[in-house]
Amino acid sequence: MTREEILAMNADQLDGAMTELRGHENDADADFEALTALLDAVEERRTQLRSAEEARKAYAARIAGGEGITKETIDFKEGRSAMTYAIDTKEYRDAWLAAMQGKQVTAEERTA
Repeated sequence: MTREEILAMNADQLDGAMTELRGHENDADADFEALTALLDAVEERRTQLRSAEEARKAYAARIAGGEGITKETIDFKEGRSAMTYAIDTKEYRDAWLAAMQGKQVTAEERTA
């Protein structure tokens, strides 16, 4: 097993590799420097996987909190209502449904 192979493993494969490497601790003819290097690579990969998981959770929390939702406010001067349309509004949902059904969408619905 090489360092590159370890850095491409998933969490389950890392557990198996760790068990295999630890099984060589009591071998009299084992190359402990090589084993240590491989164990370090396993720990490095575990750290990478944990960091990636934390980043995914943080990103999901930001999305769940509403970050990144596009909102558009229409000015009264244009003769339209000054309503903010976002993905969580009835107007947006109605326009989306009409578009998905292939129906004609009004200009106001298109701005939603």
